[in-house]
Amino acid sequence: KKLSRAHYSLLEQLCHSHPSSIINTDVETFSHLFRSLEMGLRSLEVSISSQCASALDSLAAFCFNANSSMVQSQQAAAAAAQQAAAIAQANAGSAEAAAAAAAAAAAASPSNAYLHGNV
Repeated sequence: KKLSRAHYSLLEQLCHSHPSSIINTDVETFSHLFRSLEMGLRSLEVSISSQCASALDSLAAFCFNANSSMVQSQQAAAAAAQQAAAIAQANAGSAEAAAAAAAAAAAASPSNAYLHGNV
């Protein structure tokens, strides 16, 4: 019992303090950690299951925040590209410049990133 309490306490601290390190581990290590957390969630000891729930919450929050930040930066890039396209169209007056600027704006759009699996 002492060893399992220490193990799950360490896992909780690792997930809370170093979520990026946990997420960026190799697949085998990541799977082992998650199997261990799953076993802890099924524990009849409240302290162990609570620590595992807290660890998973920390990892989920990290992933959610990282994804939100990525989407926001992609939206800002798309807005800048659209603004550049509008300026290029106003200044150039040529259809070719406007088409090139529009293609750049479309490539920077967040929905395009989802289509190509870049998110």
